[in-house]
Amino acid sequence: MKKTTLLLLFTFAFVFGKAQTKQQVIDNETAFTKLYGYVHYFYPGDEAASINWEHFAIYGSKKVAICTNRQSLKQTLTELFHPIAPTLQLADSAENIAFNKQSVMPPSLNGYKTVAWQHIGVRARPLNYKGDPYQSARTNRKIYLDDYNNNKFGTAAKSLDITTYRNKEFILTGRAKMNGGTGSGRLWARVDKQDKAMGFFNNMNDSPIINTEWKSFEIKGIVDSNAQQLSFGPALSGTGEFWIDDLCVAVKIGNGWEKVYDNNFNSEKTGITTRYVLGYLPVVKVKNPDFIYNIVEDAKKPGEKWLSIKSTAKTEEKKHTVLFKDYPQVGEYITKDIGCGLKIIMPISLYGDNDHTYPVADGAEFANLKGDLNNLSVNTADSLDTRFGDLAIIWNVFQHFFPYLDISKTNWTQDLRIAFSNALTDKDSYDFTGTLQKLTANLKDEHIVVSWAKDQKAFFPGITWEWIENKLVVTKVFATKRLLERGDVITAIDNETPENYFKNEEQYIAAATPGGLINQAESRTLLGIRKTAMQFSFLNRDNVPKQGTLVRNFGYQDHYKELSLTDSANSIRHVGENIMYINIGVANMKAINKALPQLKKCKAIICDLRNDMIDNDNNHFIEYLLTQKDTAKHWFYTAHIIYPDQENIRGYDMEGWELVPAKPHLDAKIIFLVDGSDYSWAESYMSIIAHYKLATIIGQPTAGTNGDVNQLLLPGSYGISFSGLKVMQLDGSQHQGVGTKPNIYVTKTIKGVRDGKDEFLEKAIEVATAAVQ
Repeated sequence: MKKTTLLLLFTFAFVFGKAQTKQQVIDNETAFTKLYGYVHYFYPGDEAASINWEHFAIYGSKKVAICTNRQSLKQTLTELFHPIAPTLQLADSAENIAFNKQSVMPPSLNGYKTVAWQHIGVRARPLNYKGDPYQSARTNRKIYLDDYNNNKFGTAAKSLDITTYRNKEFILTGRAKMNGGTGSGRLWARVDKQDKAMGFFNNMNDSPIINTEWKSFEIKGIVDSNAQQLSFGPALSGTGEFWIDDLCVAVKIGNGWEKVYDNNFNSEKTGITTRYVLGYLPVVKVKNPDFIYNIVEDAKKPGEKWLSIKSTAKTEEKKHTVLFKDYPQVGEYITKDIGCGLKIIMPISLYGDNDHTYPVADGAEFANLKGDLNNLSVNTADSLDTRFGDLAIIWNVFQHFFPYLDISKTNWTQDLRIAFSNALTDKDSYDFTGTLQKLTANLKDEHIVVSWAKDQKAFFPGITWEWIENKLVVTKVFATKRLLERGDVITAIDNETPENYFKNEEQYIAAATPGGLINQAESRTLLGIRKTAMQFSFLNRDNVPKQGTLVRNFGYQDHYKELSLTDSANSIRHVGENIMYINIGVANMKAINKALPQLKKCKAIICDLRNDMIDNDNNHFIEYLLTQKDTAKHWFYTAHIIYPDQENIRGYDMEGWELVPAKPHLDAKIIFLVDGSDYSWAESYMSIIAHYKLATIIGQPTAGTNGDVNQLLLPGSYGISFSGLKVMQLDGSQHQGVGTKPNIYVTKTIKGVRDGKDEFLEKAIEVATAAVQ
């Protein structure tokens, strides 16, 4: 047996005990995950709605991991969920237990209304934003709406020269609390290196501060070997008010700690201050009207002060009745197998008055659980508990709400079990990023992107490549030292064949079509940490074998700038007599409208939608092509969900683009260029073009992914985006995994690349020239 295998077995036995097995752990976690989702999203009680579900996922995962048999698992699950779902029944699968409707009936219905969950899509993010298309709320319960999204931070900062403390341990500490609102506070620390790259970083994204009583918090780290400065401070995310006191940074010297910054704010002047109160002096001061900074003095203890960061936007408390007309009635319940020989019987509707839902959970049990959750120290995904908890969270969002789960044709429960198995052997947060990517790749949705805040794989080696004629071919070179030339054929990458190199990367990519998968892989296979090298073997245009190394030094912006087929200045131009070209991925409506007189005179217009590089809103260009009103109003579908597992969906919010013909009408021959890089907004664009037969479509099929993006944040500093609604073709047929197919197919050739030709555009010009003659 290999040493690595022995080490894994030893670690497993140490964590779970000798009586535990890997299979038992996976069974336990799978059962907990299923129950977690049913209660989180469908049990309507006030207690369940008020807990921190991210913490509960981690807390519960840890509890069930050590259960050694069905009975101990059953007891542990009962202890976990009874404080928040007292009417939930947990039974052996073979038991014949009926739901007792009287258990949810108060002595009198006077003042009571029905409380049940309704979801439009799902509100996966922690805050409820005004205008968000995705909503989750309980009937006849107040809801809270935030003015702006969670990406806005009110931040105070301080920077210290840290060069003399390189490779030493440091700790940032402070006391803090939230003083109202639905946002969260945090401490943050960042090491900036000499080469301007970011070193250590932690902003407590995986464990934000939500407590309303003063508590102490800390961030520990190691100063990077080439560190220049340490920046740190407090921050408020979202709405509310965040209080911070006793902010201190200390560095470990020998066996002791040396304070390098210490501020209890007692010497600060009481009243309004600025975000630079900690002493940070930027070159240009930036105003932030979204937040107010204030030094607060304790009325009961004069002289005791702290820093307040308060959002100017307020959380609106709104009396709420329903999101849509259908909701479960009191007496409705679900019976679900959760595995391990266990099932649940759970009401999905309760009565509630102004104060509580009925029945009220045991107060002492609930208080103890809530205290445990509030005191939970959320580690990074280096911790197995966090990894298990994250999988419980993510699996349920897709199980109950992902609109393309049926189209993906994956065994989602088996996928979960494989993910748990992988999580057991992941060494750290970086490894777990791959586990999350492999899990979600099964869903075949190109909107799915798993991001990790600490991931440093964000640099390219100064080339682009594509699979052409079944060979990996360099298509562009923008590195200053030109080891490779356009048209060179890659034969090995870091001593692997290109086929194996791509196959390894493709398992982490969620894509709906082969074209979308290849397009994503062609970019992601180049990514890596800055200044890391890629070794290549290749054949040049003379078929001479060569070798060499390229270093990743180009960031996303530089790389994707090179992918754009034209820049904004040349986004609209003549490409032939009476033939004009528009790069639809670059040209905005202002530029298009300015060019309308020229476009009107043309006999052919080529619209290039390949490599859509910007968030463009030029949909109204289509109105110059329409001869009839766009009557397709129902091709975007956001589900109305009141039952788990996407059963018996109660309807949809439906919409379309609803475009209308505009003047001047462009009578020219219209041609669109597309390929596997086109998804999301580009898919909608082409769906309209194809449905109304407004153009000849040339190129390759689009990626087959569409649907407004929803986003889920996970403990451990992970973010996952995904399609939150279903999009169909305008005729009602399936779009996901299908996309828009061209009328005329074009494939690139190695000779064309070497000769600097754009064979897609050349074909379009050929078709256009024939049309105008």
